[in-house]
Amino acid sequence: DRPRAYGVLTMLSGVSTTIFTPLTRLLVEELGWRQAVLALAVVLLAIGVAVPLLLDEGSPRTAPAAPAIRRTGFIRETIDGLRHTSARFWVFSAAFFCATAAFSGFSFHMIAQLEARGFDQNSVAIAIGITGIVSLPARLLLPSLTARFSASAVLALCLALLGVSAIVASEATDWWMVWTYVFVFGLVFGAIYPLRALVVSERFAGPYFGRIIGFSALTVAFGRALGPMVVGIADGAEEYALAFQVAALVVLLGAVAGWLAMRKSTTQRTG
Repeated sequence: DRPRAYGVLTMLSGVSTTIFTPLTRLLVEELGWRQAVLALAVVLLAIGVAVPLLLDEGSPRTAPAAPAIRRTGFIRETIDGLRHTSARFWVFSAAFFCATAAFSGFSFHMIAQLEARGFDQNSVAIAIGITGIVSLPARLLLPSLTARFSASAVLALCLALLGVSAIVASEATDWWMVWTYVFVFGLVFGAIYPLRALVVSERFAGPYFGRIIGFSALTVAFGRALGPMVVGIADGAEEYALAFQVAALVVLLGAVAGWLAMRKSTTQRTG
């Protein structure tokens, strides 16, 4: 049931893009970008504090007891967990890091890229916000597919489609191309991170899984910061087009490398 749980957990988060992309544009127009950032920070602080306080901290009754792990401190435990990985994990992590940096880079600058091409900024913000709605079914369906198909294959396919969406966006001159990007990107982007966790769990599930997936999440965070910074060097439609095309190539290469690293049926389980 893990794939279905991942899908349900992330499905409703797709609504956030639909709400906050147009909302951010409205806040910037009404308050200026500094006050808009402050307003969004207040929302994040309020929700981020309130929700964890409301969650039930008790474990589900049906959850199996995890094997005991010797407590030696956070750093040592993390290193110990990473020792239970293999070359597969490191190749996959490197590939996913590159792919994350690439698609985070072009998706972060999508509105600016379309504005540089002469599209109306408010209409673009609404269009990009609709990607959240488009992503809702896939957020539930795609992780669930890993109950029947290899998670690494499903993830590679989704990353490849993200690369295709970047190529379409790099050449967007008409609204039909924008809507093609919205559909293709929205179809798969919401499932990327749940699928990443499922790929790792297929190979390295066990008592060290939290440490392993935590380290993987750390590399993802660096990738999500690096990508927008690198693509942000672009200035103008032509520069954005080149940056988006390079990002698309990196995403496609990352998809292939990650799939090759995890494609075999033999697995390594920790614990």
